[in-house]
Amino acid sequence: MLAIQEMAEAMNLSAKALARRIAWHERLFQALGDVPDLRLAWRRCVKRTLQAQLTNATSVKLQVQGVKEPLPLSLAVHLRQGQPMLTIQLPRAFGAAPAWPNLTMVQLRQEGWGSGLGLCLLLQGEGVLPAQLQLDIAKRWKAAQLQPPVFERISATKWEISCCWCDGLWKPSCMNLADVNDWATDTALQVMEYVLMLKGMYSISHLE
Repeated sequence: MLAIQEMAEAMNLSAKALARRIAWHERLFQALGDVPDLRLAWRRCVKRTLQAQLTNATSVKLQVQGVKEPLPLSLAVHLRQGQPMLTIQLPRAFGAAPAWPNLTMVQLRQEGWGSGLGLCLLLQGEGVLPAQLQLDIAKRWKAAQLQPPVFERISATKWEISCCWCDGLWKPSCMNLADVNDWATDTALQVMEYVLMLKGMYSISHLE
């Protein structure tokens, strides 16, 4: 642990950020084959973990978009051919918008099957995200070693925040199911870091 801390300081990183970088490279060098069923297990574990965290969700869907061919018999095979996405709908803040922000959707989608498991997190909500609040959120996420957010205004009372990261090379033939579930749980908890930090930031803004 001391060696990791010293390495992190030498690289101007936090110990947590360095640990994640090391884990990414470990997964990269584990890439020896492709097991579609493990992809499905990974997705389902992410879904279960986020459902357990977001207990007030009104809808949770695992979908695959972008497949032009007929749907394969196996969902596991289908996950390889399209763009999988997990969408979680949360209760709307009836009557609250545009007074203060309210998170209404969390979506985690895969961007491609290239050199890594490219993931994009989309957070969508109602209300208004003032420029100062956006700046505060970006600074807070940077301090926590999270990927930088991209803000987009959909309408006067709807907003989106997105961020992307690469979560290793997804060819885990040498990984067992327990390893895959641990990986999926870690990814889901990373998503919750963004969600909880965001909600904390705009809750503070509301109190002010």
